[in-house]
Amino acid sequence: MCSYAKRLFWFIVGYWIVFRGKLLAARGIRFIGFPVIRNSGTIEIGKFSSIRSSGSSTAMGVITPVVLNAMTPDAMIKIGDQVGISGAVICAKRSIQIGDRVLLGSGVVICDTDFHSLDYNIRGTDQDLIDAAVAPVRVGNDCFIGGRAMILKGVTVGDRSIVGAGSVVVKDVPSDVVVAGNPARIVKRLNGC
Repeated sequence: MCSYAKRLFWFIVGYWIVFRGKLLAARGIRFIGFPVIRNSGTIEIGKFSSIRSSGSSTAMGVITPVVLNAMTPDAMIKIGDQVGISGAVICAKRSIQIGDRVLLGSGVVICDTDFHSLDYNIRGTDQDLIDAAVAPVRVGNDCFIGGRAMILKGVTVGDRSIVGAGSVVVKDVPSDVVVAGNPARIVKRLNGC
């Protein structure tokens, strides 16, 4: 990225820091391409993490830039140290925590809300997002989330686990397993477990 583009990027990020919430970024973070940051709450990115929004920066390419969206003033997205994110969407109404040394493949979606009410009379109104179900999401340390996988509200993914490409995770995943499918289920145990 040229010097001018870097200055422009940090100006844009600075806008979000000052006017829309807090973006706390540790040293050594590498931004490749321009992420979309919609921040009313707090977003923390750990040291030496890599945020890849450019299709040429990853073998699989990306279908979208990285999107980090802390939707409400009390929402928190906390990304650990040495995390690699390629074209993923992370959207929190309350809380999403991603551990250290986690890899998120291209097109991964992690969200802690349904975004819409189950009541059809409310859908599409100003009350819609307020009434939508919400539950925190946590991804443990050393996990790999394969491309196009979805991790939905209320899920905890245990340390060192792998979520297969295209999987939809709707319930907790224990540590040291591989899950795959829709809905995701355990297909393999790792490390002799």
